[in-house]
Amino acid sequence: MLTRRILLPAGAGLALAQPALAQVRGNIVFGKDSHIFAGWEDIRRASAQRMRPVIQLAGQVIRILKDAGMEVAVPLIPTRARVLADMLPPDFQPNQDAQRRYEQALTQLRQAGAIVPDYATLLANLRTSQREAVFFKADSHWTAVGAEAAAIDMANAIKGAVQLPASRRPGTRLGNFITNVHSGDFLQLLPEAEKARFPAERFRIRQAAAASGGGSVAGGLLEDDNADVVVVGNSYMQPYFGYPHVLSSALNRPVALVWKTARVGPYRTLLDYVTGSQFRAQRPKVLLWQLMEGSLEQMPDAGNWWEPASAMPAPQFLNDLRRAVAR
Repeated sequence: MLTRRILLPAGAGLALAQPALAQVRGNIVFGKDSHIFAGWEDIRRASAQRMRPVIQLAGQVIRILKDAGMEVAVPLIPTRARVLADMLPPDFQPNQDAQRRYEQALTQLRQAGAIVPDYATLLANLRTSQREAVFFKADSHWTAVGAEAAAIDMANAIKGAVQLPASRRPGTRLGNFITNVHSGDFLQLLPEAEKARFPAERFRIRQAAAASGGGSVAGGLLEDDNADVVVVGNSYMQPYFGYPHVLSSALNRPVALVWKTARVGPYRTLLDYVTGSQFRAQRPKVLLWQLMEGSLEQMPDAGNWWEPASAMPAPQFLNDLRRAVAR
């Protein structure tokens, strides 16, 4: 699924069929070697000034959760344009603020007290150290190879920072690798005549032989009412790519998952979790709150970015969050 609902402008289909035109066409960007990038994550116009209040707000969220007795980890997902920078076309290159954005966010989120692995460096190194792709060419997501490496890195970071009690139940038991065929979600934005240029991609994923402690996957929730580690995120975290299962296996304990599409946004997704029955039944010891680098300029009230029903004023979000996690 696409991380954002985007409509092509009128006449874009005609433009796509003309290779002589610029590689940035409406809301999609054609890169090298059949790579497609999200035009709405415009790295040419990134703004440190617009990012500043978002990071300050994220810092407040981290402190609120920590004051409520939870350790906070942030899976900060770099843009595909960052990790696959050599595949970008000449007319879609990052400005200085975009180049510095991930490192600045990483530093400030850590200063706020969160556990934040450097996924940008991890995925860039992984891409050059082995043959399998870490991001799909024509899809907005990472592959299972990228997700698995990121989950293991997060597990190691958590184990190094948090003294978790021994779990009474083991984590997810991982099975053998299988090969899946994946058709990229960016193809939804192309006219039929263009789709043949971007064939389905094969990728390997490790099956989950058993859900953690016997829990089951239902919709967007890896159901486990007794898990003391929970992942709150978007479709990057969905079981399809393996992140929660590998995290559970590496931590050797159950992990609960709540995910919604990126259009819902990290603010509404977090708020829905902490105001729900699962949180009231089992307050986690570690809460993973996933953020996307490409959305680091978007406050909770960005109704043109999040779906309108999920947008809300920042003060309302913070007040509702404080009220929900108060002990």
